[in-house]
Amino acid sequence: MRETRLGKKYFQVKAHAKAVTNNSKFSSIRFTEAVQIDELIIIVFTAGYKIKFFFKVPWKDAIRLIQPRKKRNVINWSSLKRNNYSIPIDRLPKQDIIAFFKK
Repeated sequence: MRETRLGKKYFQVKAHAKAVTNNSKFSSIRFTEAVQIDELIIIVFTAGYKIKFFFKVPWKDAIRLIQPRKKRNVINWSSLKRNNYSIPIDRLPKQDIIAFFKK
């Protein structure tokens, strides 16, 4: 597990490039109770590396949305959408950079 620090906040960042044939709609999340994370960021790209979804979740909220599966814990993207953690691409900062990843 790797956390990234930005200023005084710690982030866990997950990125997925989705092939047309890949129907998965979740991210595997590894964590321990002692982990120091403030926010979970999940970026889902299309097969052509355009941003499909951008999720930003406070870690305390992510913990309650994580579901145990057979050999891993996952967070479903549908639960992130339902709980309004999806950020529209046009509202992300650094639009000059984000423009390269827009559909």
